[in-house]
Amino acid sequence: MKNNNLRIYAPAGNLSSIKKAIDSGADAVYAGFRSASNLRNFAGINLSLDDMTEGIEYAHSKWREVYITINSYPQESQLPACYEAVDNAFEMQADGIIVSDLAVLDYAANKYPELNLHLSVQAGASNIEAINFYKENFGIVTVVLPRVVTLDEIRAIAQNTDVEIEVFAFGSLCINYEGKCFLSPYVTGESTNTIGTCSTPKYLKFDQQGNRMSFTMNGITMNEFDENELSLMPKVSDGEYQKKDSETQWADNFLINRRQICKGRFINSATGKSTYAMQGPVYLNTIDIIDKLIEAGVDSIKIEGRQRDVGYVAESVTTFRKVVDEFHRTSELSVSGDDAARLGALFEDIKPSHTCYNGKK
Repeated sequence: MKNNNLRIYAPAGNLSSIKKAIDSGADAVYAGFRSASNLRNFAGINLSLDDMTEGIEYAHSKWREVYITINSYPQESQLPACYEAVDNAFEMQADGIIVSDLAVLDYAANKYPELNLHLSVQAGASNIEAINFYKENFGIVTVVLPRVVTLDEIRAIAQNTDVEIEVFAFGSLCINYEGKCFLSPYVTGESTNTIGTCSTPKYLKFDQQGNRMSFTMNGITMNEFDENELSLMPKVSDGEYQKKDSETQWADNFLINRRQICKGRFINSATGKSTYAMQGPVYLNTIDIIDKLIEAGVDSIKIEGRQRDVGYVAESVTTFRKVVDEFHRTSELSVSGDDAARLGALFEDIKPSHTCYNGKK
């Protein structure tokens, strides 16, 4: 491992979350601007220039860091917004940027060679040759590995590159190779890799009949629920969820975790039963294999969820900080029942998994 202590990177969708992440013990925060430069470009989240500047100043006052995500795959018309985001990140003294697109990497590396470049998970670099290519040509200092790699693969990569290794440790889990999914554009016609969300809310429709609710994506029924199946039911008006629900991210429990095409339930013709066709709602939780990640050569762990609320940020960061610090102090991993319960409550009725890192893809 290149660093003495495992670093914790926390998500922030607004200024309050940046401050809460820092106060809860995050070593660094990652956040995005409100522009096409940034995936997870949902309504109601991401930061203005003024808020990002204030967030960076607050983090630096606590000796912590802020990294700005510029991780979309821009179309030609969107490139200027990405270049402008790089300029702004440098001018406001961000500690680095998280980038996926080659043109944006080239722009940043040539114009601001002193700016730390992290290769986004969206780049899908999962082998030594690809990672070292980005290091040699653009000078990346950190690579965020896709969630499809195993512990053995992480170990082999870490042993053969001097680029720091970062992996996702907690949050939503996708079956697909980051940046390469075509399920959503097949149904909606909009690319996940340019707009930053698997299935945009504008295609989502609800229909409530008594105590049962169905939702469709671009006219295709994806799932149906009885009211006792969900801890929250959306507020529906003429088939549309209310805008305020999107902006306050009621979506955490439903839109984000259940709306993806791969998590739609369908009738299995062989059994006649309703089932998830490709992937049921699960989340990634590596709290009980932190020691294995460190042993494999991971330098930093990333908590997913820039679209989530301040409470999620505080609970996830606090719990991981406690467990990581205790491990570094004693060299023994200790995860209490309370730790597991706090993390589990953040995702309510969906089950945890860290099978991707254990080789069960």
